[in-house]
Amino acid sequence: MLFEFVYTSVLAPTADVRSIADIIRRSRGHNRAHGISGILIFDGARFCQYLEGGCEEVLTLARRIEADPRHTQFEIAHQGFGGEQRRFPDWHMAYALDTRGTVLETLAALSGPSAMAFLQERVPELELQPMP
Repeated sequence: MLFEFVYTSVLAPTADVRSIADIIRRSRGHNRAHGISGILIFDGARFCQYLEGGCEEVLTLARRIEADPRHTQFEIAHQGFGGEQRRFPDWHMAYALDTRGTVLETLAALSGPSAMAFLQERVPELELQPMP
């Protein structure tokens, strides 16, 4: 069984938006090495990240992410065991822009399975960004 973890957070006032590219590059290498896949969504001020993989690996990463000073207001929207199939099998860490901010605004008010269902439904509407 795969473990799923979704959180939302807000970019810290002292954080540089340009650091997101570095976060994505590092995440891809780390996640590949630890069997984690997922997506990071950003709207210019807020984040949502979905992670999937082994329970221990995902929770260890989630604790590390929570402690990162580049964001605040870390809120868990969903965590638990999902199915046997990955939702994002080809993405060690995809990056998407929520240019209208509507996905993250709605997601911040949801939790549990409804947050997961909403996220999966909305991902195709987002602008996936290529990253170096």
